[in-house]
Amino acid sequence: MKSEIAVTRRTTYRAEENVVNLEKSKKKQDLLIDTMNEEIKRLNEQKTLYQAQLISQKEETAAARNTLKEAAIEIEKIVMSKKTLLEDWQKALFGMQQRDKALQAIKELIKQKNDEILQIESEILGVRNETRREQELSERLHEKL
Repeated sequence: MKSEIAVTRRTTYRAEENVVNLEKSKKKQDLLIDTMNEEIKRLNEQKTLYQAQLISQKEETAAARNTLKEAAIEIEKIVMSKKTLLEDWQKALFGMQQRDKALQAIKELIKQKNDEILQIESEILGVRNETRREQELSERLHEKL
């Protein structure tokens, strides 16, 4: 019976040892599961955060694209306005050149006419002087007669 008790004790010790080992193993597994659950929770929170950031970035990207479209339209308007202003400026410049040529021609014509007037006035003065001399000569001849 002593040997049976010893065998039973050993079996009990082994069974207790197995139970203790199983409990240790279960605790390790529970810790691993808890750690994994916390990691899953952390990763899900991170996923939610990234999804919110992605949505925000998509909205910002759409707004930036819209702003770029509007800026491109404004740039196109400015380019067209610049082109129109440049054409108007060139037309105005051409008009001014034509008016300047006309002004120069008129000034030249005025100068010619002034020269003609001076020449005619000189001729008139010469004719008057000649007429006065002729009158004086005629008066002298009349007096002699």
